[in-house]
Amino acid sequence: MSKLETKKLSSKYYTWEWERNAYPFYVYIFTRQWRYNKFFKPVYVLFVLKNKKVNCYLETASLNQAARDILSKAEKEAFFVDNFKRYIYKTGIELHNFCDKLERINLGKKDVKELQELLAQSFKIYSHHTSGVGLIRNINRLMQKKLLALYKSKKIVSTLFSTDKKSFFLKEHEQLLKIANLIKKKKLGQKEIDKLLDKHTKKYFYLAFGYYDCNIFTKNDFEKKLRKIMHKNESVNNFQNELNIKKQERDSLILKIKPNIQIKRLIELGSTCTFFKDFIRGNLNRLHYNIYTLFKELGKKVGKDWAEIASILPDKNGFVDVKKGNIISGQAIIYSDKDGIKVITNKKAEQLIKIIDKNFKVKYTTNIIKGMNANPGLARGRVRIIFEPKKINEKGFILVASMTTPDLMPLIKRSKAIITDEGGLTCHAAIISRELGVPCIVGTKIATKVLKDGDLVEVDANKGIVKILKRAK
Repeated sequence: MSKLETKKLSSKYYTWEWERNAYPFYVYIFTRQWRYNKFFKPVYVLFVLKNKKVNCYLETASLNQAARDILSKAEKEAFFVDNFKRYIYKTGIELHNFCDKLERINLGKKDVKELQELLAQSFKIYSHHTSGVGLIRNINRLMQKKLLALYKSKKIVSTLFSTDKKSFFLKEHEQLLKIANLIKKKKLGQKEIDKLLDKHTKKYFYLAFGYYDCNIFTKNDFEKKLRKIMHKNESVNNFQNELNIKKQERDSLILKIKPNIQIKRLIELGSTCTFFKDFIRGNLNRLHYNIYTLFKELGKKVGKDWAEIASILPDKNGFVDVKKGNIISGQAIIYSDKDGIKVITNKKAEQLIKIIDKNFKVKYTTNIIKGMNANPGLARGRVRIIFEPKKINEKGFILVASMTTPDLMPLIKRSKAIITDEGGLTCHAAIISRELGVPCIVGTKIATKVLKDGDLVEVDANKGIVKILKRAK
Protein backbone atom coordinates (compact mmCIF):
# COMPACT_ATOMS: atom_id res chain seq x y z
CA MET A 1 0.00 0.00 0.00
CA SER A 2 1.33 3.41 -0.94
CA LYS A 3 -0.23 5.09 2.10
CA LEU A 4 -1.48 3.97 5.50
CA GLU A 5 -5.03 2.77 4.87
CA THR A 6 -7.37 3.26 7.84
CA LYS A 7 -9.41 0.15 7.03
CA LYS A 8 -6.29 -2.04 7.38
CA LEU A 9 -5.35 -0.85 10.87
CA SER A 10 -6.70 -3.97 12.57
CA SER A 11 -5.77 -7.47 13.67
CA LYS A 12 -7.04 -8.77 10.34
CA TYR A 13 -4.03 -7.23 8.61
CA TYR A 14 -1.48 -6.72 11.40
CA THR A 15 -0.03 -8.94 14.12
CA TRP A 16 0.85 -7.22 17.39
CA GLU A 17 4.49 -8.07 18.21
CA TRP A 18 5.59 -6.16 21.30
CA GLU A 19 5.37 -3.11 23.56
CA ARG A 20 8.34 -1.42 25.20
CA ASN A 21 10.17 1.86 25.79
CA ALA A 22 12.50 2.92 22.99
CA TYR A 23 13.77 6.18 21.56
CA PRO A 24 12.87 7.10 17.95
CA PHE A 25 16.50 6.67 16.85
CA TYR A 26 16.23 2.94 17.59
CA VAL A 27 12.66 2.62 16.29
CA TYR A 28 13.90 3.83 12.90
CA ILE A 29 16.62 1.14 12.94
CA PHE A 30 14.03 -1.51 13.81
CA THR A 31 11.83 -0.32 10.93
CA ARG A 32 14.71 -0.56 8.47
CA GLN A 33 15.71 -4.02 9.66
CA TRP A 34 12.26 -5.41 8.98
CA ARG A 35 12.04 -3.62 5.63
CA TYR A 36 15.58 -4.22 4.34
CA ASN A 37 16.97 -7.41 5.88
CA LYS A 38 19.84 -9.56 4.68
CA PHE A 39 18.04 -12.81 5.50
CA PHE A 40 14.45 -12.37 4.33
CA LYS A 41 12.05 -10.53 2.03
CA PRO A 42 10.51 -7.26 3.31
CA VAL A 43 8.22 -7.43 6.31
CA TYR A 44 6.15 -4.25 6.58
CA VAL A 45 5.87 -2.81 10.06
CA LEU A 46 3.82 -0.26 11.95
CA PHE A 47 5.32 1.39 15.03
CA VAL A 48 3.06 3.43 17.27
CA LEU A 49 4.81 5.90 19.61
CA LYS A 50 2.62 7.14 22.45
CA ASN A 51 3.24 8.16 26.08
CA LYS A 52 6.89 7.07 25.90
CA LYS A 53 5.77 3.58 24.86
CA VAL A 54 6.28 1.95 21.48
CA ASN A 55 4.00 -0.75 20.11
CA CYS A 56 5.16 -2.84 17.18
CA TYR A 57 2.71 -4.32 14.68
CA LEU A 58 3.84 -6.54 11.78
CA GLU A 59 1.87 -6.84 8.57
CA THR A 60 0.68 -10.45 8.74
CA ALA A 61 0.86 -11.28 5.03
CA SER A 62 4.48 -10.17 4.52
CA LEU A 63 5.49 -11.66 7.90
CA ASN A 64 4.11 -15.11 7.03
CA GLN A 65 5.60 -15.06 3.54
CA ALA A 66 9.05 -14.14 4.86
CA ALA A 67 8.85 -16.83 7.56
CA ARG A 68 7.90 -19.52 5.04
CA ASP A 69 10.82 -18.52 2.81
CA ILE A 70 13.30 -18.68 5.70
CA LEU A 71 12.11 -22.09 6.88
CA SER A 72 12.23 -23.44 3.34
CA LYS A 73 15.85 -22.30 3.04
CA ALA A 74 16.73 -23.72 6.46
CA GLU A 75 15.33 -27.14 5.51
CA LYS A 76 16.83 -27.31 2.02
CA GLU A 77 20.17 -25.49 2.31
CA ALA A 78 22.82 -27.48 4.20
CA PHE A 79 24.83 -24.39 5.19
CA PHE A 80 22.02 -21.95 5.97
CA VAL A 81 22.44 -22.16 9.76
CA ASP A 82 26.25 -22.10 9.50
CA ASN A 83 26.12 -18.98 7.32
CA PHE A 84 23.74 -17.35 9.80
CA LYS A 85 26.13 -18.15 12.66
CA ARG A 86 29.14 -16.78 10.80
CA TYR A 87 27.36 -13.54 10.05
CA ILE A 88 26.24 -12.96 13.64
CA TYR A 89 29.68 -13.77 15.08
CA LYS A 90 31.35 -11.55 12.47
CA THR A 91 29.06 -8.58 13.14
CA GLY A 92 29.43 -9.19 16.90
CA ILE A 93 33.20 -8.86 16.60
CA GLU A 94 32.72 -5.74 14.47
CA LEU A 95 30.49 -4.30 17.22
CA HIS A 96 32.93 -4.94 20.06
CA ASN A 97 35.89 -3.63 18.04
CA PHE A 98 33.95 -0.42 17.44
CA CYS A 99 33.05 -0.12 21.14
CA ASP A 100 36.70 -0.70 22.12
CA LYS A 101 37.69 2.11 19.76
CA LEU A 102 34.97 4.46 20.97
CA GLU A 103 35.78 3.89 24.64
CA ARG A 104 39.38 4.99 23.98
CA ILE A 105 38.31 8.26 22.36
CA ASN A 106 38.00 11.51 24.29
CA LEU A 107 34.61 12.51 22.89
CA GLY A 108 34.85 15.95 24.50
CA LYS A 109 37.57 16.86 22.00
CA LYS A 110 35.47 15.92 18.99
CA ASP A 111 33.40 18.52 17.13
CA VAL A 112 29.75 18.05 16.12
CA LYS A 113 30.56 16.73 12.64
CA GLU A 114 32.99 14.13 14.00
CA LEU A 115 30.45 13.00 16.61
CA GLN A 116 27.76 12.72 13.92
CA GLU A 117 30.10 10.54 11.87
CA LEU A 118 30.71 8.26 14.86
CA LEU A 119 26.95 8.05 15.47
CA ALA A 120 26.40 7.15 11.80
CA GLN A 121 29.01 4.39 12.16
CA SER A 122 27.23 3.06 15.24
CA PHE A 123 23.94 3.12 13.29
CA LYS A 124 25.50 0.96 10.57
CA ILE A 125 27.08 -1.51 13.03
CA TYR A 126 23.86 -1.73 15.07
CA SER A 127 21.87 -2.41 11.91
CA HIS A 128 24.23 -5.20 10.82
CA HIS A 129 24.08 -7.06 14.13
CA THR A 130 20.40 -6.58 14.92
CA SER A 131 19.35 -8.05 11.55
CA GLY A 132 19.63 -11.46 13.24
CA VAL A 133 16.86 -10.50 15.68
CA GLY A 134 14.53 -9.96 12.74
CA LEU A 135 15.20 -13.48 11.49
CA ILE A 136 14.65 -14.99 14.95
CA ARG A 137 11.37 -13.14 15.55
CA ASN A 138 10.26 -13.83 12.00
CA ILE A 139 10.39 -17.62 12.17
CA ASN A 140 9.54 -18.25 15.85
CA ARG A 141 5.83 -18.83 15.35
CA LEU A 142 6.05 -20.99 12.23
CA MET A 143 8.98 -23.08 13.45
CA GLN A 144 7.30 -23.79 16.79
CA LYS A 145 4.01 -24.59 15.08
CA LYS A 146 5.69 -27.07 12.75
CA LEU A 147 7.55 -28.95 15.47
CA LEU A 148 4.60 -28.91 17.87
CA ALA A 149 2.45 -30.47 15.15
CA LEU A 150 5.11 -33.15 14.68
CA TYR A 151 5.92 -34.01 18.32
CA LYS A 152 2.67 -32.99 20.10
CA SER A 153 4.60 -31.78 23.15
CA LYS A 154 5.71 -28.29 24.19
CA LYS A 155 8.22 -29.81 26.59
CA ILE A 156 9.88 -31.77 23.76
CA VAL A 157 10.04 -28.70 21.50
CA SER A 158 11.31 -26.56 24.37
CA THR A 159 14.09 -29.08 25.07
CA LEU A 160 15.00 -29.32 21.37
CA PHE A 161 15.24 -25.53 21.15
CA SER A 162 17.42 -25.27 24.26
CA THR A 163 21.11 -24.49 23.99
CA ASP A 164 24.24 -25.61 25.82
CA LYS A 165 25.87 -22.24 25.19
CA LYS A 166 25.85 -19.83 28.11
CA SER A 167 23.95 -16.55 27.98
CA PHE A 168 25.74 -13.34 28.98
CA PHE A 169 24.15 -13.47 32.43
CA LEU A 170 25.16 -17.09 32.93
CA LYS A 171 28.73 -16.25 31.94
CA GLU A 172 28.72 -13.33 34.36
CA HIS A 173 27.32 -15.51 37.15
CA GLU A 174 29.82 -18.28 36.42
CA GLN A 175 32.67 -15.76 36.62
CA LEU A 176 31.48 -14.57 40.04
CA LEU A 177 31.30 -18.20 41.19
CA LYS A 178 34.92 -18.60 40.09
CA ILE A 179 35.88 -15.47 42.02
CA ALA A 180 34.09 -16.82 45.11
CA ASN A 181 35.94 -20.13 44.72
CA LEU A 182 39.25 -18.29 44.40
CA ILE A 183 38.58 -16.24 47.54
CA LYS A 184 37.90 -19.39 49.58
CA LYS A 185 40.76 -21.39 48.11
CA LYS A 186 43.47 -18.75 48.37
CA LYS A 187 41.97 -16.75 51.26
CA LEU A 188 42.27 -13.50 49.30
CA GLY A 189 42.40 -10.14 51.06
CA GLN A 190 40.14 -7.17 50.30
CA LYS A 191 42.64 -5.50 47.93
CA GLU A 192 42.87 -8.62 45.80
CA ILE A 193 39.08 -9.02 45.84
CA ASP A 194 38.67 -5.38 44.78
CA LYS A 195 40.95 -5.93 41.79
CA LEU A 196 38.93 -8.94 40.68
CA LEU A 197 35.66 -7.03 41.09
CA ASP A 198 37.04 -4.02 39.19
CA LYS A 199 37.93 -6.29 36.28
CA HIS A 200 34.55 -8.02 36.49
CA THR A 201 32.68 -4.70 36.50
CA LYS A 202 34.61 -3.40 33.50
CA LYS A 203 33.65 -6.51 31.55
CA TYR A 204 29.95 -6.73 32.49
CA PHE A 205 28.75 -3.27 33.58
CA TYR A 206 26.70 -2.71 30.41
CA LEU A 207 24.53 -5.85 30.55
CA ALA A 208 21.46 -3.97 31.81
CA PHE A 209 21.81 -0.96 29.47
CA GLY A 210 18.81 -0.88 27.14
CA TYR A 211 17.63 1.29 24.26
CA TYR A 212 15.68 3.45 26.68
CA ASP A 213 16.75 2.76 30.26
CA CYS A 214 20.26 3.85 31.16
CA ASN A 215 21.10 1.32 33.85
CA ILE A 216 24.59 0.04 34.52
CA PHE A 217 25.79 -2.54 37.00
CA THR A 218 28.26 -1.04 39.46
CA LYS A 219 31.06 -2.64 41.41
CA ASN A 220 28.80 -2.41 44.45
CA ASP A 221 26.08 -4.41 42.62
CA PHE A 222 28.51 -7.20 41.81
CA GLU A 223 29.98 -7.14 45.31
CA LYS A 224 26.50 -7.67 46.82
CA LYS A 225 25.89 -10.53 44.41
CA LEU A 226 29.25 -12.08 45.32
CA ARG A 227 28.37 -11.92 49.03
CA LYS A 228 25.09 -13.75 48.37
CA ILE A 229 26.93 -16.44 46.42
CA MET A 230 29.36 -16.96 49.26
CA HIS A 231 26.59 -16.87 51.88
CA LYS A 232 24.64 -19.56 50.02
CA ASN A 233 27.87 -21.49 49.44
CA GLU A 234 27.12 -21.83 45.73
CA SER A 235 29.55 -24.03 43.84
CA VAL A 236 30.91 -23.43 40.34
CA ASN A 237 31.13 -27.21 39.88
CA ASN A 238 27.43 -27.67 40.70
CA PHE A 239 26.59 -24.82 38.33
CA GLN A 240 28.52 -26.41 35.47
CA ASN A 241 27.11 -29.87 36.23
CA GLU A 242 23.55 -28.54 35.97
CA LEU A 243 24.32 -27.15 32.52
CA ASN A 244 25.84 -30.47 31.45
CA ILE A 245 22.73 -32.34 32.61
CA LYS A 246 20.55 -30.09 30.43
CA LYS A 247 22.84 -30.69 27.45
CA GLN A 248 22.70 -34.45 27.97
CA GLU A 249 18.90 -34.28 28.21
CA ARG A 250 18.71 -32.56 24.82
CA ASP A 251 21.25 -34.88 23.18
CA SER A 252 19.39 -37.96 24.46
CA LEU A 253 16.07 -36.63 23.20
CA ILE A 254 17.45 -36.06 19.69
CA LEU A 255 18.79 -39.63 19.61
CA LYS A 256 15.41 -40.91 20.78
CA ILE A 257 13.19 -39.08 18.28
CA LYS A 258 15.55 -39.68 15.30
CA PRO A 259 14.59 -36.61 13.24
CA ASN A 260 15.19 -36.61 9.48
CA ILE A 261 17.76 -34.25 7.97
CA GLN A 262 15.24 -31.43 7.31
CA ILE A 263 13.90 -31.53 10.88
CA LYS A 264 17.46 -31.74 12.25
CA ARG A 265 18.22 -28.49 10.44
CA LEU A 266 15.15 -26.84 11.94
CA ILE A 267 16.11 -28.06 15.43
CA GLU A 268 19.61 -26.66 14.94
CA LEU A 269 18.16 -23.35 13.76
CA GLY A 270 15.81 -23.23 16.78
CA SER A 271 18.64 -23.90 19.22
CA THR A 272 20.83 -21.33 17.46
CA CYS A 273 18.04 -18.75 17.70
CA THR A 274 17.65 -19.45 21.43
CA PHE A 275 21.31 -18.65 22.02
CA PHE A 276 21.54 -15.74 19.60
CA LYS A 277 18.48 -13.97 21.02
CA ASP A 278 20.42 -13.29 24.23
CA PHE A 279 23.85 -13.11 22.59
CA ILE A 280 22.79 -10.35 20.20
CA ARG A 281 20.96 -8.39 22.91
CA GLY A 282 23.97 -8.58 25.23
CA ASN A 283 26.22 -7.25 22.49
CA LEU A 284 23.75 -4.50 21.58
CA ASN A 285 23.55 -3.39 25.21
CA ARG A 286 27.23 -2.54 25.09
CA LEU A 287 26.60 -0.53 21.93
CA HIS A 288 23.56 1.11 23.60
CA TYR A 289 25.89 2.44 26.27
CA ASN A 290 28.36 3.80 23.73
CA ILE A 291 25.62 5.37 21.61
CA TYR A 292 24.33 7.00 24.80
CA THR A 293 27.76 8.61 25.32
CA LEU A 294 27.52 10.02 21.78
CA PHE A 295 23.99 11.34 22.43
CA LYS A 296 25.22 13.03 25.61
CA GLU A 297 28.24 14.65 23.98
CA LEU A 298 26.24 15.84 20.96
CA GLY A 299 23.66 17.29 23.34
CA LYS A 300 26.35 19.25 25.16
CA LYS A 301 27.70 20.66 21.90
CA VAL A 302 24.35 21.92 20.61
CA GLY A 303 22.63 22.77 23.91
CA LYS A 304 20.07 19.97 23.96
CA ASP A 305 19.28 17.18 26.38
CA TRP A 306 20.68 13.83 25.24
CA ALA A 307 17.14 12.37 25.14
CA GLU A 308 16.21 15.01 22.54
CA ILE A 309 19.11 13.85 20.35
CA ALA A 310 17.92 10.25 20.74
CA SER A 311 14.46 11.38 19.62
CA ILE A 312 15.66 12.75 16.26
CA LEU A 313 15.11 10.34 13.38
CA PRO A 314 18.29 9.52 11.44
CA ASP A 315 18.35 9.33 7.66
CA LYS A 316 18.93 6.02 5.86
CA ASN A 317 22.70 6.35 6.40
CA GLY A 318 22.41 7.05 10.11
CA PHE A 319 23.04 10.80 9.90
CA VAL A 320 21.31 12.71 12.70
CA ASP A 321 20.75 16.40 12.05
CA VAL A 322 21.17 17.62 15.63
CA LYS A 323 20.50 21.27 14.74
CA LYS A 324 17.52 21.11 12.36
CA GLY A 325 16.26 17.56 12.79
CA ASN A 326 12.65 16.99 13.80
CA ILE A 327 12.42 15.81 17.41
CA ILE A 328 9.69 13.16 17.81
CA SER A 329 8.25 14.09 21.19
CA GLY A 330 4.49 13.49 20.97
CA GLN A 331 2.44 10.77 19.36
CA ALA A 332 3.81 9.43 16.09
CA ILE A 333 3.64 6.54 13.66
CA ILE A 334 6.67 5.15 11.86
CA TYR A 335 5.78 2.55 9.23
CA SER A 336 7.05 0.87 6.11
CA ASP A 337 5.47 -0.29 2.86
CA LYS A 338 6.59 -1.22 -0.65
CA ASP A 339 7.72 2.37 -1.25
CA GLY A 340 9.97 2.65 1.83
CA ILE A 341 9.74 4.14 5.34
CA LYS A 342 7.38 6.94 6.32
CA VAL A 343 6.56 9.01 9.39
CA ILE A 344 3.25 10.50 10.54
CA THR A 345 3.12 13.03 13.40
CA ASN A 346 0.83 15.63 15.01
CA LYS A 347 -2.99 15.46 14.72
CA LYS A 348 -2.97 12.95 11.86
CA ALA A 349 -0.95 10.53 14.02
CA GLU A 350 -3.30 11.06 16.98
CA GLN A 351 -6.35 10.27 14.83
CA LEU A 352 -4.82 7.07 13.43
CA ILE A 353 -3.57 5.93 16.86
CA LYS A 354 -7.10 6.23 18.25
CA ILE A 355 -8.29 3.88 15.50
CA ILE A 356 -5.44 1.43 16.18
CA ASP A 357 -6.06 1.47 19.95
CA LYS A 358 -9.77 0.82 19.40
CA ASN A 359 -9.19 -2.02 16.91
CA PHE A 360 -6.60 -3.76 19.09
CA LYS A 361 -8.33 -3.19 22.43
CA VAL A 362 -8.36 -6.33 24.56
CA LYS A 363 -11.82 -7.76 25.19
CA TYR A 364 -11.66 -9.80 28.35
CA THR A 365 -14.42 -11.71 30.14
CA THR A 366 -12.74 -14.55 32.04
CA ASN A 367 -10.38 -15.11 34.98
CA ILE A 368 -8.18 -17.42 32.92
CA ILE A 369 -5.24 -16.25 30.80
CA LYS A 370 -3.62 -18.69 28.43
CA GLY A 371 -0.15 -18.74 26.91
CA MET A 372 2.71 -21.07 26.05
CA ASN A 373 4.44 -22.97 28.86
CA ALA A 374 8.09 -22.04 28.38
CA ASN A 375 9.29 -23.68 31.59
CA PRO A 376 7.11 -25.99 33.75
CA GLY A 377 6.14 -25.46 37.37
CA LEU A 378 3.46 -24.13 39.70
CA ALA A 379 3.43 -20.85 41.62
CA ARG A 380 1.00 -18.64 43.49
CA GLY A 381 1.61 -15.01 44.40
CA ARG A 382 0.89 -11.32 43.94
CA VAL A 383 1.40 -9.73 40.53
CA ARG A 384 3.96 -7.03 39.85
CA ILE A 385 3.61 -5.40 36.42
CA ILE A 386 7.05 -4.46 35.12
CA PHE A 387 7.54 -2.20 32.09
CA GLU A 388 11.04 -1.02 32.99
CA PRO A 389 13.72 -1.82 35.58
CA LYS A 390 12.89 -0.60 39.08
CA LYS A 391 13.70 -1.48 42.66
CA ILE A 392 11.35 -3.93 44.36
CA ASN A 393 12.29 -4.92 47.88
CA GLU A 394 10.03 -7.94 48.35
CA LYS A 395 10.65 -11.42 47.00
CA GLY A 396 8.31 -14.10 45.71
CA PHE A 397 6.10 -11.97 43.46
CA ILE A 398 4.80 -12.99 40.03
CA LEU A 399 6.64 -10.91 37.43
CA VAL A 400 4.39 -9.82 34.57
CA ALA A 401 5.92 -7.99 31.60
CA SER A 402 5.39 -7.35 27.95
CA MET A 403 8.72 -9.11 27.51
CA THR A 404 11.82 -9.65 29.62
CA THR A 405 15.25 -8.28 28.78
CA PRO A 406 18.67 -8.60 30.44
CA ASP A 407 18.11 -5.38 32.42
CA LEU A 408 15.26 -7.10 34.33
CA MET A 409 17.48 -9.92 35.62
CA PRO A 410 17.71 -8.62 39.23
CA LEU A 411 13.87 -8.65 39.38
CA ILE A 412 13.55 -12.01 37.64
CA LYS A 413 15.76 -13.61 40.26
CA ARG A 414 13.46 -12.32 43.02
CA SER A 415 10.29 -13.59 41.37
CA LYS A 416 8.33 -16.84 41.79
CA ALA A 417 7.20 -17.03 38.18
CA ILE A 418 7.29 -15.10 34.90
CA ILE A 419 4.36 -14.20 32.64
CA THR A 420 4.83 -12.27 29.38
CA ASP A 421 2.61 -10.84 26.66
CA GLU A 422 4.93 -11.80 23.84
CA GLY A 423 7.54 -14.38 22.98
CA GLY A 424 7.88 -18.05 22.17
CA LEU A 425 10.17 -20.91 23.10
CA THR A 426 13.30 -19.00 22.06
CA CYS A 427 12.52 -15.66 23.76
CA HIS A 428 14.58 -14.21 26.61
CA ALA A 429 12.00 -15.13 29.27
CA ALA A 430 11.94 -18.74 28.08
CA ILE A 431 15.74 -18.99 28.04
CA ILE A 432 16.26 -17.42 31.46
CA SER A 433 13.41 -19.31 33.13
CA ARG A 434 14.94 -22.61 32.03
CA GLU A 435 18.35 -21.51 33.29
CA LEU A 436 16.97 -20.43 36.67
CA GLY A 437 14.28 -23.10 37.04
CA VAL A 438 11.46 -20.54 37.33
CA PRO A 439 7.93 -21.37 36.09
CA CYS A 440 7.27 -19.34 32.96
CA ILE A 441 4.38 -18.69 30.58
CA VAL A 442 4.99 -16.60 27.45
CA GLY A 443 2.94 -15.30 24.55
CA THR A 444 -0.26 -14.50 26.48
CA LYS A 445 -0.67 -11.28 24.43
CA ILE A 446 -2.86 -9.73 27.15
CA ALA A 447 -1.27 -10.29 30.59
CA THR A 448 -0.05 -6.72 31.17
CA LYS A 449 -3.37 -5.33 29.97
CA VAL A 450 -5.59 -7.60 32.08
CA LEU A 451 -3.61 -8.09 35.28
CA LYS A 452 -2.97 -5.33 37.82
CA ASP A 453 -0.36 -4.84 40.55
CA GLY A 454 -1.38 -6.82 43.62
CA ASP A 455 -3.69 -9.31 41.90
CA LEU A 456 -3.40 -12.76 43.46
CA VAL A 457 -2.82 -15.35 40.73
CA GLU A 458 -2.03 -19.02 40.32
CA VAL A 459 0.47 -19.87 37.61
CA ASP A 460 0.31 -23.35 36.11
CA ALA A 461 3.27 -23.35 33.75
CA ASN A 462 2.75 -27.07 33.10
CA LYS A 463 -0.40 -26.21 31.16
CA GLY A 464 0.29 -22.58 30.21
CA ILE A 465 -2.57 -21.22 32.32
CA VAL A 466 -2.78 -18.24 34.68
CA LYS A 467 -5.80 -18.13 36.99
CA ILE A 468 -6.83 -14.88 38.70
CA LEU A 469 -7.76 -15.84 42.27
CA LYS A 470 -8.45 -12.41 43.77
CA ARG A 471 -8.33 -8.91 42.36
CA ALA A 472 -6.33 -6.24 44.17
CA LYS A 473 -8.45 -3.50 45.75
